[in-house]
Amino acid sequence: MTLQGGLAGALNDSALLQLVGMVRDTGYRFVTVSPMTHQRVNSRPGNESAVNLAGVFGWSRPFSQQILPVGMFELMRHADALVEIGKEWKSKIRISTLDDKFFVHSAYPTISSDSVFFGPDTYRFTSAIMAHLEACKTPIRRAVDICCGAGSGAIVIAKAVSDAEIVMTDINSAALRLARVNAALADVHNAKPYLSSILSAVEGTFDLIVANPPYLVDSSLRAYRHGGGPLGASLSLAIVESAIERLASAGMLSFTPAPRSSMALTRSRRSRDSSLARRTSHGPTKKLTPTYSGRARVRAIPKCRPHRSGGADGKKKVSVMAAVKSKETGHDRDSAGNELHRLLSSFNRKRLSPGLPTPSWRRDIDEMAALLRLEGEFLEAQRQAVRESASAAPVDPAGSRHGLRASR
Repeated sequence: MTLQGGLAGALNDSALLQLVGMVRDTGYRFVTVSPMTHQRVNSRPGNESAVNLAGVFGWSRPFSQQILPVGMFELMRHADALVEIGKEWKSKIRISTLDDKFFVHSAYPTISSDSVFFGPDTYRFTSAIMAHLEACKTPIRRAVDICCGAGSGAIVIAKAVSDAEIVMTDINSAALRLARVNAALADVHNAKPYLSSILSAVEGTFDLIVANPPYLVDSSLRAYRHGGGPLGASLSLAIVESAIERLASAGMLSFTPAPRSSMALTRSRRSRDSSLARRTSHGPTKKLTPTYSGRARVRAIPKCRPHRSGGADGKKKVSVMAAVKSKETGHDRDSAGNELHRLLSSFNRKRLSPGLPTPSWRRDIDEMAALLRLEGEFLEAQRQAVRESASAAPVDPAGSRHGLRASR
């Protein structure tokens, strides 16, 4: 078994529950940070080894058996949560706290294909869910957490709506195992895990659908990170398309497809016009309208309005590209650069504005790619323009000092 991997079927649930209970009784608290912050903190002098439980179960540092309370090391051994690192040991799991709840997930760094993620996005995700539940006027009888991971979304809902049926789906069996353990830790009995790609293995409609899917482009295609497609958005789009068909009347979909963003769509029988409206032969048109929940910024899946080639923006783009590709320098290039910045600023403002995906989302993505290529052409032209002078620049300390004095 690898340090982070092989969690499915490896951890002893009973021993793991006892272990977390023992850790909780010590007054343990740990808010998980981003991987980059985790790396920086652990790389500081003095943080090479753990000196307390936060170092063991939070920062994932090597530790000596002597720093643990009596009996805890044996529980870790029975839970198969230990790996030997030279003369020290390391925990295969992390334990994070969210309000009064404890969550078990994969140790840092999460490098295995079956790693179970929990981090800053999780706190934003659950905060948005709680804000919706507090404001929700519609009874929630059935809810599902898609790509549930450690089960945070499902558990938050289950605690708030104890008489509802809560479904947890994921394609990672290790995630479902820890989601079940975390539900037990939270004394939740109305949440059930399903090994399922989105909603393929579950039936029926839902009053609330939540999801915190991966949105990155991961070269190793690890399930907890890779969002699919060239931009990492394929899974998010698939979730929206699937969820739309499975929302009950007046149901809601809330998901976080990117950092500091969430998306919520409500379905209303009274609405008549929408780009995502679906007319059926059995009833009136139903509409998906955006709502805002949580402290996180709310927006739809990356949204942009296409620049029509015959319009003003299209002409601007053509002229900017021509100027970028030309070999002229000076005023024309500066003007092209300014125009490019204005074009990119306008594009990003539209793309990041809260709103629903448009029917032309494929064209919108093509537009995004075209603008990125345009930006790349501009930067390459700038590099070519200064390459000759840059190659003549001194690289030794003495020459650099001389050059600086000469430029004064």
